Amino acid sequence: RGLCEYFRGALEEAFKHIPPNLLSLQERSLPNGYPADTISPIIPILTGYPRQLADFLNSYGYAVQGIPYPVVPKGHERVRISVHALNTEEEFDTLISRLKQWATMMQTMGTQVQSGRIQSRL
Repeated sequence: RGLCEYFRGALEEAFKHIPPNLLSLQERSLPNGYPADTISPIIPILTGYPRQLADFLNSYGYAVQGIPYPVVPKGHERVRISVHALNTEEEFDTLISRLKQWATMMQTMGTQVQSGRIQSRL
């Protein structure tokens, strides 16, 4: 429970300056009848580029799964990250650094595409 709360809080802080189409957190909602203090070890990272993010993280050894449209509605695409009891805060910090690295890379690519310096489809 503590690791899930640490990770979610660290993600919220890290994502403050990243465009939400690249990385954002889904609002937490629970089905009726669930205790309000229920914490899920599965944390969805919303992104308009789930396959690209999953491939990037997989290349660093992270076992994450991209959930693209049409599996979920457009605008709800995500990468699913599971927290395990043996994960450490240091591992989460490293993962967050990778997420920020990917977002910076995607922003740079988008800027280059818009300025006509490269041709690419994000």
